[in-house]
Amino acid sequence: MKASPHDQLALVTLQEHDTGIAQRRVERAKMPQLAQLAEVTAALSALGARLVEATGVTEDLRTELSRLESDRRVAAERLARDTNLLQNSSNPKDIAGLEHEIETLTRRTSELDDAELQVLESVERAQADLDAVVDELAVVTAQRVALEEQLGQREAELDTEIANMTRLRNDIANGLPAELTALYEKQRERYGIGAGLLINGVSVATGMLLSESDLDIIRHAESDDVLLCPDSNCILVRPVGDEASA
Repeated sequence: MKASPHDQLALVTLQEHDTGIAQRRVERAKMPQLAQLAEVTAALSALGARLVEATGVTEDLRTELSRLESDRRVAAERLARDTNLLQNSSNPKDIAGLEHEIETLTRRTSELDDAELQVLESVERAQADLDAVVDELAVVTAQRVALEEQLGQREAELDTEIANMTRLRNDIANGLPAELTALYEKQRERYGIGAGLLINGVSVATGMLLSESDLDIIRHAESDDVLLCPDSNCILVRPVGDEASA
């Protein structure tokens, strides 16, 4: 294949843009914020489960506390009623019955007081646990929001860079002979790089010094001959006017 040295040299710039685009796509797919966001999302999921559990425990204890308060209120009302009846009763049988019931209600009220105190303490601990989960949830949610903002900003920056570089590489590619561009794309798709310079006998694509036999072939090639790197199979571009490049 034949192509002007100028067109071949343009392939190097084309390759630079393609390399830059590929690097930015890799960066976009592997940004550290993505892994951090996955960790934060997992933490939020775990916190959500803890929130449900802590809320359930707190609500159950508050329900139990309300029941105890209600039972104690009923017992206190009955105790007050019986005490009043006892003070106004003169019937020995009624008095005996009232005294027994007052004794029972007094004991029941004391038991309810103790139970209510214990449950109240449990409610306070449960509420403290719930508040801690809510606070932690707020912190981690803020972390996620910050990460999403950072991620979105960097993604937008990379998308803009990719779009600009894609436009520039397409302008270059569209200005080159179709056959040369097709060869470049073919080699790039197969081997990962489509074109690279030859500088002082070194293929920039591989960083390797070419053998004397390969360099001899290059020295005797016409300037418009399209050559392939023997190691990387990319188009081997010789700098225009650089007689020492091979």
